[in-house]
Amino acid sequence: MVFGELIFSMDMVKVIDYLLDYPTQDFSKADLMRKADVGFRNLNKILTKLEEYQVICKTRTISRAALYRLNEDSKLFKALNKVDNLITFESEEVRGITQSA
Repeated sequence: MVFGELIFSMDMVKVIDYLLDYPTQDFSKADLMRKADVGFRNLNKILTKLEEYQVICKTRTISRAALYRLNEDSKLFKALNKVDNLITFESEEVRGITQSA
């Protein structure tokens, strides 16, 4: 049930999906709330869980704002990235097949 603990909500999926689109950039909580369209309370729970599983890490602090980015050394990040790429590839193929039919 570990997968269920990590991917526990649609908000979690939105945050992970957004981060996977920009794996080398770091983001503040305010950035992630706005870009992933997630509320503050849920975002805090999500970031705590992602840090616990070492999917993300704090990179630096600007004023009082911590910045986060994907932990590219994490095996879990690599697995999530593969799944994201596979889904993207498959969906592009399906769209290509649908458009040419």
